[in-house]
Amino acid sequence: MPAQSPLSSLGLTARETEVLTWIAQGKTNYEIGVILSACTGTICKHVEHILCKLEVKNRTAAAVIALAALAGANMSQRVRAAGSRGRRDRRGTRQLVYDLGVRL
Repeated sequence: MPAQSPLSSLGLTARETEVLTWIAQGKTNYEIGVILSACTGTICKHVEHILCKLEVKNRTAAAVIALAALAGANMSQRVRAAGSRGRRDRRGTRQLVYDLGVRL
């Protein structure tokens, strides 16, 4: 059984998760289509579904949510690796959004 992606908690399909990963890396719809061997129109539909499911208005906000989910997963892994149940960083998605200056 493959390891579960930190982005799986966002309620996206596997393909939408792939597309969101590339969006978070700054790729255009055309570039994502080339990478995933899909038509640009198909990628546009995936992006449309991602924005709707995440309840955001643009790809930048979707990318911020993806990066926050990944950062949260990395923090959890570090806490587990350290064997600590102590204080965790309380900076959530909203703080990250504020830090990046993105309006949701």
